[in-house]
Amino acid sequence: MGRRGNCIQVFFRFNRHVLRGIIKRLYMQLEPMEHPHYPLGRKDNTHFNEYGARRMAQLVLGEMRRLQIGLVEHITTKAAP
Repeated sequence: MGRRGNCIQVFFRFNRHVLRGIIKRLYMQLEPMEHPHYPLGRKDNTHFNEYGARRMAQLVLGEMRRLQIGLVEHITTKAAP
C-alpha cells in the first residue's frame, strides 16, 4: 500500500507456493454440495469468500494504520444497527 498524490494504492503480491496452500480458504472454492447456493460447486479464483474478504480487509486496515491514513479514525468494529 502506498500513496500517490491524494490517492491510496493497494498492491497484493502472493507467493505462489504459499498461495496454493491457502487458496481454498480465501477464494470461492467449493466442492459440489458443499454450499446450498452452489449445488454444483464453484471454482472462482477472482472473488474472495467471507473469510478471504475479512482477511484482506484486516491486511489493508493494518497498512492504513501503519501509514497513518486519516480515514482509519472513522473505521469501527461495531456492528451496524
